[in-house]
Parts: sequence; structure tokens; C-alpha cells
Amino acid sequence: MQVIFTTVLFRNQRNTVQALAQVNVGLEKTVVSRTSDLQIAKENLEKLIQTRTAELKEVESLNKMMVDRELKMIELKKENETLKSKLQTA
Repeated sequence: MQVIFTTVLFRNQRNTVQALAQVNVGLEKTVVSRTSDLQIAKENLEKLIQTRTAELKEVESLNKMMVDRELKMIELKKENETLKSKLQTA
């Protein structure tokens, strides 16, 4: 009876170890796959950041140009009013 119990116990332990090994292999494959997916996602996000940064710089440049143009227009309008006023008094 002791021999049968020991044999059954050994088989159960061996089966458990094999099952754990299979689960471990599956988990390792999942980790490798997920790591690869995350690396690809990271690279794509870095490319998107570079693109958006370049676009932002372009928009900032255009904005500065437009603000400078508006400031110049204000300056010219003031100068125009000053000259009109001088013409009217002359």
C-alpha cells in the first residue's frame, strides 16, 4: 500500500512539474511577444512625437510671422495717421 501511495504521489508531482514547465514556457512566449509589441509601439510613438514636434515648430514660426506682420501694420497705421495729420495742418 505504501508503494502504491508513493508511486501515485510521485506521478502527481511529476505531472505538476510538467504542467508548471508548460505554463512557464507559455508565459515566457507571451512576455517575449508583448515586449516586442511594446517596442514597436514605443518606436511608433517616438516617430509621431518627432513629426508633431516638427509641425509645432512650423506653426510657431508661422504664428510669429503673423504677429510680427500685425505689429508692423499697427505701426504703419500710426505712421499713416501722423502723416495725414501733418498734411491737414500744412
